[in-house]
This record gives sequence, C-alpha cells and structure tokens, in this order.
Amino acid sequence: MIEFACSDDWAFETDEFRKFSCDIALHIAANGKTQEPLVTQLFLKDPSKTVGHQFKLISNELGVKISIIQYEYFDVSKI
Repeated sequence: MIEFACSDDWAFETDEFRKFSCDIALHIAANGKTQEPLVTQLFLKDPSKTVGHQFKLISNELGVKISIIQYEYFDVSKI
C-alpha cells in the first residue's frame, strides 16, 4: 500500500503517473521489507537508476512535485 503526495492533484489522473505508481508498487512488492531507504534502492525496471531518480524524472515530466508519504509492504505468504 502506497500513499503518494503531489503538489497538484490533477497529476494523479495522468497516464504517466498511473504507470509510475504501478512501477513503484511492483518495485516495493519485488523487494519486500528492506532496511535500505526506498529512494536509494536501484530501480527494479532499470537498475542503472535509483528510485529517487525515477521520482525526479516523473516530477520533471509532469511539472509537479511527487513524493511518497508512506508505504507498507504486506507479505501475503504470512497471512
């Protein structure tokens, strides 16, 4: 579960943000619980870049600041 923040709500409705948010969710699901800060982790879909770099790219593309307020990883194999 991910809670995003954005300086302008219209950005949440764009196809670019929808794709980005799915990519971030996939990244978190694939990495599970890790002690390393999310922004410093190598991005699952492009390990030559960090998650933080991906945030900068989408923020620049849409012209708004996007960040994660909080996220929680749920391990469904333990439910």
